[in-house]
Amino acid sequence: MRYKELAENKKGRDFVLGDLHGCYTILKKLLTTAGFNTEIDRLFLVGDLIDRGPESEKCLQLLMEPWCHAVQGNHEQIFCDAVNNNITWMTINDYWQPDYGGGWTRDWFERNAPELKFWASMIKEMPYVIHVKGSGEKKPFWVVHAELWSHEHDVNERNVQAIVENSDADQIRILQWSRMLSKHKTLGRKTTLPGPIYCGHTPTATPANARFGHWNLDAGAGVGPWAASLGVPNPSLFLYCHTTGQSFRHEVTHFA
Repeated sequence: MRYKELAENKKGRDFVLGDLHGCYTILKKLLTTAGFNTEIDRLFLVGDLIDRGPESEKCLQLLMEPWCHAVQGNHEQIFCDAVNNNITWMTINDYWQPDYGGGWTRDWFERNAPELKFWASMIKEMPYVIHVKGSGEKKPFWVVHAELWSHEHDVNERNVQAIVENSDADQIRILQWSRMLSKHKTLGRKTTLPGPIYCGHTPTATPANARFGHWNLDAGAGVGPWAASLGVPNPSLFLYCHTTGQSFRHEVTHFA
């Protein structure tokens, strides 16, 4: 599944979380602060559930929860490529280094643990884009890991699903890896959707600062010792409520 469409939430609230990077305990604290109700509320994750932080496996287990919906980030893609021996641009030892943060998988790889194939199969089912419908005053929204645009087409409500479902390798790389907005302050082609595009991937000190329809929620939970050089003085996990406009933030200190 590349494009997942969900109905609006008529009973509860919809929350969107920035890059999680193994920060399970902090997420639970944020959800408690927000009064998250698993019976009626929903949580959307912009990808990069894993790597760098201390609780990656617990974060993967969120994929089993009916109230949680996540898109596939580049770190999930790296994990799958490592499991399937498809990485051509780095070695498994590179993945285990702090830069990529995959050291938590080392034991699994060294003993060929069944968890590798299990979680790779779960990740394979994660969409690249989630679309949540709206009605009346409730705006629809989209969730992607990096950015939602195309080299070939302007992106609008009529064609976005077709663009994602027919993605070639270059288009998938845009969805999972692009930093066009952060580097060039613009997009190659127009993206005009009638609601926000929630994304992450590029750490920012000012999450939810909208640009060309994209609301970046990555507050740097996975940047660790590189925080200052990336302009993120207080790495945090950021939770945003699409329904109410409230935001919740918790500083990440396990790298200190």
